[in-house]
Formats: sequence, C-alpha cells, structure tokens
Amino acid sequence: MPKTHWQLATGERVFDRSPSHIHPGVRPFLKGILARINSRRRQVIVEKVRYDHVVGHSTCVTTRPGDKIVFARRVNRRGISRFVKNRRSEPTQFVTVILRRTERGDYQVMTAYFGEPAPREPWSNRVKPGPHHFWNRHAFVWGVEPIVPGTESYKAPGR
Repeated sequence: MPKTHWQLATGERVFDRSPSHIHPGVRPFLKGILARINSRRRQVIVEKVRYDHVVGHSTCVTTRPGDKIVFARRVNRRGISRFVKNRRSEPTQFVTVILRRTERGDYQVMTAYFGEPAPREPWSNRVKPGPHHFWNRHAFVWGVEPIVPGTESYKAPGR
C-alpha cells in the first residue's frame, strides 16, 4: 500500500501517484487544500482554490496571433502537447488539484498545478473526438515542462 500523504475533510486518505504529476512548488499547498475538501464520494474531484495573492506561475497560457507554437510529448504523458516558445509563465492566484477515487475508496492525486483548471488534452483517451477549442487557444510555456527529446514538431498532430 502506498504511503499516506494527506487526508480530506471527510476522512479519506489521499496518495500521490508514481510518477507524480504534482507540479513544482505546489506540494506545500496540498495539505491545506485537501483538508477542506468534502469528497461527497465523487469519482473525480476538481478543486480550484483562489488565494488573495500570487502563489505561483501558471505554465499554461492563452496564445496570441504571432506566437511561436511547437508540439512535443511531455515526459510521462502519452500524447503530444501544444507549447508556445516566445512566452513566459504568468503569475497566478490559483491552485488546481484533481483527485480520482480508488477502488479502496481513497483518493489519488492525478495532478496539482498553479493556474485554473484546464480540460484534458486532445490525446487523452477520455476526451471525445471533435474540436478542442481550449487547446487551440492555449499552450504550455516551452522550457518549463520536461519533454521527450526528438518529439518536437512545428506541425500539429494529425495535420
């Protein structure tokens, strides 16, 4: 059984996954955020917490005409992600935590990051086919997320 890391307000234990998808700098916020969550036995919990001050930098930004876009596979991900090369991470007051209920009734941290919730990327097997408006207008900041070398392309997947 994995080591317990945290507990929800309703008593369920919360475990990290391996490999972890907790983004750098977010871990110190988790205990306080998770301690306030009432699970209501949900299968998936998406918790967005707003602080009254900047707590970190979001690595997912809105793209603009003229941005230099590149595609690559992030480490420990199955598909290709959209990146922007000429932008920097943006200050944010938000932390987003996504949990999934396990068969034992505990929760696993699927991801935790600075910034507001984003929909699954188009390559996810849990995304319905069709237009992906969010990911056509947003991208990860290049150089912040580790990528698998040799997967970079200036052409969108499937085009």
